[in-house]
Amino acid sequence: DQPVARHLQNEMLEVAGWRKVPVDPSVLGQLAEDSLPVIEQVFVNAPPGWAEHDVERRCFVARRLTSAEIQDLFNMTCGGCHIGGSQGGLSLMDHETNTVGVDANQLAMPLVDPGNHMNSYLYLKMAGTHMAAGGSGAQMPLGRAPWSAEDLAGYAAWIDSL
Repeated sequence: DQPVARHLQNEMLEVAGWRKVPVDPSVLGQLAEDSLPVIEQVFVNAPPGWAEHDVERRCFVARRLTSAEIQDLFNMTCGGCHIGGSQGGLSLMDHETNTVGVDANQLAMPLVDPGNHMNSYLYLKMAGTHMAAGGSGAQMPLGRAPWSAEDLAGYAAWIDSL
């Protein structure tokens, strides 16, 4: 159950299906192919009679609710160091504002690269795969259990939806 799908259903939109955006990896170099994101589109059905702007607004609300869940997850697991503080130069008080399109301190990669969780250093730190990308330090959250596969998948889906 993806968070986006759950919120779309709460907004009275039926998920009609998901589609992976087609790519042609034959034109990519090895580095680009190794970090190729998986981008999915969601198709929704709205109740009869809804105007296009109503559907767009409800899709926006569903995405914002998913953003709030991501913020709550960071608040619960990273609060001691990055909420109300900025350990390592990173404040997660407003996760979306402080990470999306913002360069990481530890290597030349954005903290969150919109549409590409595999090129998002914060995702890699949470997943424990940051060292393979040239990062440093420990997996986050430090001193706590790693995020569950479900939480990581939700975070990846959120990043890929940006």
